Amino acid sequence: MTYRQFINLSETDQELVIWYKGVEVAGKLTSLYSFTLYQLDGFYIEMVYILPFNILKSFRPFEDIKELDYYLDDINIENISAYILQKRK
Repeated sequence: MTYRQFINLSETDQELVIWYKGVEVAGKLTSLYSFTLYQLDGFYIEMVYILPFNILKSFRPFEDIKELDYYLDDINIENISAYILQKRK
């Protein structure tokens, strides 16, 4: 799925695609929010949850790798590697 195809989906369909096809690659916690970064076919989605209730506040797809800076120390390369190997099969 391309970034453009993803952003043209309804919000409900976007959430389903994230849950079923997204690869979780990083996460961050603050006192108020939990941030989870997913990778999906060459772009990324940041999901923000309100703590302590774990309610989805927002999610934001992006392609610009400069926006990964916030997550660089926490990106799980093993998940990305597993995703790449799975796509090759």
